Amino acid sequence: MAVEMIVRADVKDYDEWKAGFDNARSFQDSAGVRHLQVLRDPDNKNTVIVLHHFDTLEDARAFAANPALAEAMKNGGVIGHPRIEIFEVITVVGVGHRHEYAAVRDASVGLDIEAHRLMWAQTRSLAARGKSGVPSSAIS
Repeated sequence: MAVEMIVRADVKDYDEWKAGFDNARSFQDSAGVRHLQVLRDPDNKNTVIVLHHFDTLEDARAFAANPALAEAMKNGGVIGHPRIEIFEVITVVGVGHRHEYAAVRDASVGLDIEAHRLMWAQTRSLAARGKSGVPSSAIS
């Protein structure tokens, strides 16, 4: 079962935190993180949410409980206690189509990544033609 681990944290300085976060990529890879997203509060640039995608619940729980993660957060400037939650992925929705995630995930991890790449390509294409309802400037 694919899962997302959601970490919400306040950091002392976003730029310093992000540099440290980027340097921890090999740690995340070795822990089973398949892909991730970093989100930042537009009204408070030092509040972040990180979405970590894992293939298994066990990998996500092990990553969340790893003392090295707590140490990396502390050293990276996380203030207080971050909120960490884990959710099962049920459905992924893209512009113009919808599919049950398990149908993609069960085929292979490579197909999972390819499906996301194709969804974004379709989104960019529709945005460029003004047919997605998403401004083309919002799609990179």
